[in-house]
Amino acid sequence: MNICKPTMDMPYSPRGEFLRAREELDRHPNLTYSLIRNGYFMDYLGMPYVESYLHPLYNILDLAACKAVIPGDGDVPVVWTHTQDVAKFVAALTDMPTKQWPREAAIVGERITLNSLVDLAAQVTVLNGTTFEIVHDPVVSVKHKRITKLPSNRPCYAYFSRGKEDLDEIISTQMVGMAAGVFDIK
Repeated sequence: MNICKPTMDMPYSPRGEFLRAREELDRHPNLTYSLIRNGYFMDYLGMPYVESYLHPLYNILDLAACKAVIPGDGDVPVVWTHTQDVAKFVAALTDMPTKQWPREAAIVGERITLNSLVDLAAQVTVLNGTTFEIVHDPVVSVKHKRITKLPSNRPCYAYFSRGKEDLDEIISTQMVGMAAGVFDIK
């Protein structure tokens, strides 16, 4: 994700902390570090069928319910990277001499538009004889946390202190970012 995008494109509440941390790192030019951007975790696309250490959370695709919710027109690419690939990249980076570490690195697993992604998911589920529901939520609605719910998120409410309200905030923020190109890293 590109945390340097304008706040209106990425209304992610911890964003300010990330930006302050980056400013602090920049004040220490002799400190060795590498900022790593990896897009959106691909693990979330295959839940509940993919092995992952992440808690289930359904954004864009709900394969079990054969439903997808796309923010905006769905034509903006999103980069998806599996957590195992992120771990391999970080491990390989730490094996390198620190003088070779880049200040910034991007891990790009798969770049695909949301429409193309959902079309692929729909094709797979149709093979099983199931219809796939696709909904486009207007970005204006998503910015106001008015999002179409994915059924498999109901059990996820328990992960958050304010339940559905917290989850809606997280998902709507991510959807706004996807529609604005925040997850189209290069």
